[in-house]
Amino acid sequence: MAIDNGMKGFRTFFEALKFNDPKAANLQHHPFVRNATFGVEIELLAVAAPFDEMRPEWLAKALEESDFEKEFIKAYQHNNPDYEFDDRDFINYIRMNKKAAWEALWNQIENYEYMGSKNDTVYRSTMISFWGKKVSQIITQAGFRIYPGKEANSNIWAFGEDGDDSEFNLPVLEIRSAVLTQNDIPKLANVFHGIANLVKANPKTLMARGNTGFHIHVSNPNGIKDGFTRLAAAQTTDEDAIWDVSDRHDRAFERHAAMNKPQDFETRENGGAHGRIMVMLDRILSQNSRSPQPTSDFAAMFNFRPGEHPNQKPESTITISGEELTQYVMGLDRNAGINVTSEHPTVEYRYLSSMLIIENPQKAIEFIQYFINHTASMSNKDRIKFENDDARYVLTKMPHDTVRIDKLNKSNHEQEWEDEMGRSLPSTYKYPRIPRSGLPRKDLDQLQRRSPLNRLPPPG
Repeated sequence: MAIDNGMKGFRTFFEALKFNDPKAANLQHHPFVRNATFGVEIELLAVAAPFDEMRPEWLAKALEESDFEKEFIKAYQHNNPDYEFDDRDFINYIRMNKKAAWEALWNQIENYEYMGSKNDTVYRSTMISFWGKKVSQIITQAGFRIYPGKEANSNIWAFGEDGDDSEFNLPVLEIRSAVLTQNDIPKLANVFHGIANLVKANPKTLMARGNTGFHIHVSNPNGIKDGFTRLAAAQTTDEDAIWDVSDRHDRAFERHAAMNKPQDFETRENGGAHGRIMVMLDRILSQNSRSPQPTSDFAAMFNFRPGEHPNQKPESTITISGEELTQYVMGLDRNAGINVTSEHPTVEYRYLSSMLIIENPQKAIEFIQYFINHTASMSNKDRIKFENDDARYVLTKMPHDTVRIDKLNKSNHEQEWEDEMGRSLPSTYKYPRIPRSGLPRKDLDQLQRRSPLNRLPPPG
């Protein structure tokens, strides 16, 4: 059974921690939270080295085919009409006019012009190496190990290039952590504070923006590999609170971290990240689905699934293996706020920008704790649902590592339930608890009243 954290919202969770609420304390000691493993990925724009450390040859690469280079060629050809461009002359020219070259570089960046059109890989790799070494000093001083490379491993951090920033065409430095545990939180906090100070000390040459991500991978010692558990984690987060934090950073949700529900700025054709999941479920159902055969109300009472009212018959249903569901899940778009297609055995939370680390390192740590808490509260579910304006999709774990998928009419699951006293239950109470026999309690009471045993005289 899934744990009930008793805290529905982001703010409520942290308020509970702040005031030592027993529910929060209990959750903090839950086995998943206590044994959770996680990792972080931090992206920064490695724009340029500081002026005093910017070598002329680096500026020459950044200013290739720029207006500054054209002015240099024009000046040389004025005295020598047959002059042919030479890199060494250009570097010497920059050395003598470094301030003008520096201003030309920033003019180029601010006007969104292409940088280093011929040898941009040289400039990018140079800046990644320069700032990667600076960050490595911070990480090493915090007590971790780090090396330049594409992937981190269980014990060693890594830094490398994540690719061009599509908005500015600038090199993106990605710092990837080793596998971390709760015991590493104090050291990680020191890393965050160190990175924040480094960026603040170099406000133009090393930057964070809304489209530079701060991604959090959450897992446990056994890993999160199956598609059902990954989909369970994707069910819900407090996206209103996440929006409050990330919107001021101009986070590019629509490109990098689609919300579960479509937002005003997003295309609504897929209905947000949950819309993509429901398109996937429709595809599964359409390939090999069956419509339940009509049955009498009495027979239905013995055939409906636990947690489903007998009048709530699905439009279509299918049972597939857990492995098959995982294959479908891994084909979803990774650019969601909750990425369930991570190549690692983790659930990846992509909502946040690295600007949060620069602005408030402690809040970044709190978000890690929140996402660990969220994953824990969803990790042991055996039944999950997704819904839109038209239908509800219910996924249920079945024996032998299989999963049953049902699609239900909106008109069926919108009805309110009444308890045995005739009181109208709130609309949120859609799945009354079912006794072990599989019958609703009021139907059990009716059967007991009709039982011949009730017509026997009282004993004695």
